[in-house]
Amino acid sequence: MGLLPVLWPLRRQGEALRKRVLRLKPQSEQLVLPGKDWRRVLVIGESTAAGVGASSAETTFAACLHRALDTGYGVVNVGKNGLRAVGLPTLYAKHRLEEERFTAIVLLIGANDCFRLSSPQRYYIHMMEFMQQLRAAHPQTPILLLDLPPVHLFPALAGVLARVMRVQRGLLRATTLKLLRFLPQARFIPYPEAFPPDFFASDGVHPSDAGYAAMAQVCAKQIKAL
Repeated sequence: MGLLPVLWPLRRQGEALRKRVLRLKPQSEQLVLPGKDWRRVLVIGESTAAGVGASSAETTFAACLHRALDTGYGVVNVGKNGLRAVGLPTLYAKHRLEEERFTAIVLLIGANDCFRLSSPQRYYIHMMEFMQQLRAAHPQTPILLLDLPPVHLFPALAGVLARVMRVQRGLLRATTLKLLRFLPQARFIPYPEAFPPDFFASDGVHPSDAGYAAMAQVCAKQIKAL
């Protein structure tokens, strides 16, 4: 059942927090960065894909990944601030990505499902639906799932809410790992247990320029190893 039935008041508290924190604008809701050859990477997901927290389009996750891959790869990036797993199929279809061909697909999702206390059961269903959509359109393309954002460590959170986010993230993370047992083409990229102070942007929620650069380096290493 997840945490929602017993923690409805905290869900409202979490949504109030989302309205209260510093609102940073997206820098990369749609970004196409050309490469030197046929190889291309798709990045799709929530606010981290949309570049919230970055100071410019040049310091977003997609741009950092493009540089980390030595520009041999092109990068196609689509992101939507506030996106949950249930919205992934719609975002994917909106940009007609099923018509494209990719060397790898990077998925950034999970923070909003934590904040809104999505149940593990529904999260599993929505993620499986999207994964099946990807497999149908890109049957040979590896899918890299970056770990759920460390919502329990966000500087903007504290006290009971941070502890609840730790539990909720753990539930959805376990759900993701369960999902991957049925998806041989998908790989999970875990986050470290601790983060340097400069990892987070001024809103205390999203990655900073340094945070995006660190995330991109980890993903680039995995893509180069494919």
